[in-house]
Amino acid sequence: MAGQNNSIAIIGLGIFGQFLCEALSETDAYVVAIDSDLSNVTTVEGWASRAVAGDATDLQVLHEAGVASCDIAIIAIGENTEASLIAALNVQELGVPQIYARAVTEMHRKILKKLGILEVINPEAREARRLAVELTRQGVERLAELEDGYSFVVMGVPARMTDKALKELDFRNRYGANIVGIRRPEETYDSEGGAMLFTRFVLPDAQTILRRDDRILVIAREEDLREIQRGKL
Repeated sequence: MAGQNNSIAIIGLGIFGQFLCEALSETDAYVVAIDSDLSNVTTVEGWASRAVAGDATDLQVLHEAGVASCDIAIIAIGENTEASLIAALNVQELGVPQIYARAVTEMHRKILKKLGILEVINPEAREARRLAVELTRQGVERLAELEDGYSFVVMGVPARMTDKALKELDFRNRYGANIVGIRRPEETYDSEGGAMLFTRFVLPDAQTILRRDDRILVIAREEDLREIQRGKL
């Protein structure tokens, strides 16, 4: 797993942690899921790349689960504030670059800030899906449900489709889907020469080439979206 892009550890598999696992299963992220409750671990086995039963307050458990090799860790432990904080400290000790944590009280939130940890404030299904999309940049964010089973979504570009023109990809014939727009990150500079990032909207044509960091706006059926995510050409 070491070196793999978008490797994410989810520590705590209550309702919020389970929603996260389910949302991330729609992306190419490598997900390590950990909880002391075996029944919770069993619930996410079909969604996580690796599901481990163990106590996250035990540094050795996290080490053996491979958390140190993850790019991101999300402490999704619920009401047990002490366990949440100890798990957060353990993850910091393992050197995980990005750490998020669910805060359940104002004091909990303040302590997490003191630790320098990013926090997840709203432990709901919608927030879990939003976070999954934000962290992986390849999840599907549904903007609207349309008629006849179609959805209007924004999603990342699968790896096999990057640096290819839409004419070559032939979305309409291959997937029965239409790309109607692209959100493209661009860099500019302010008057003092400092770099500034912004998102530009691109109205695509057949010659438009998809970039790795693009977010594409797509109209497609659910089964076609899954095929697009797999990146089959």
